[in-house]
Amino acid sequence: MKFLFLASLLLASPAFASSIQEACGSHDGSIRTSGGHGPFFTEITVMDYANNREEKLRDEDYAWKVEELSRTELKTESGGNQCRKGMRAPWGRTTYAREVRITKESGQAFDKNTVGVSADLKAVEGTLICERTYSNIMPCQE
Repeated sequence: MKFLFLASLLLASPAFASSIQEACGSHDGSIRTSGGHGPFFTEITVMDYANNREEKLRDEDYAWKVEELSRTELKTESGGNQCRKGMRAPWGRTTYAREVRITKESGQAFDKNTVGVSADLKAVEGTLICERTYSNIMPCQE
């Protein structure tokens, strides 16, 4: 009996779903960041000018620290808060610019050919344009 009661609670509860994602990139694509429910990474570019070749380095293991120096919101929009047939699906999107400084947690230097690297080779800096989106599906009372 106890099992039936617990099973009915589990099966009777409404389904919830949510998603949040942030994607950022510099004007030339040399710096990118991504987070949220999707892939979580920071990516920088090392240019080999002599051979006209570029290499993308990606940190997915949190070996680099991304510090936000400033943020300017450009546009915000949202909707979906209306209750229909007992459900609603709010969503939102924010577009903003942010200045970042990327350093290695170990304190080591970056390659001298890294795009946006500082004079001491300890940081990579750039301005990124970002889009952050979220969406939910949830029950509501009409």
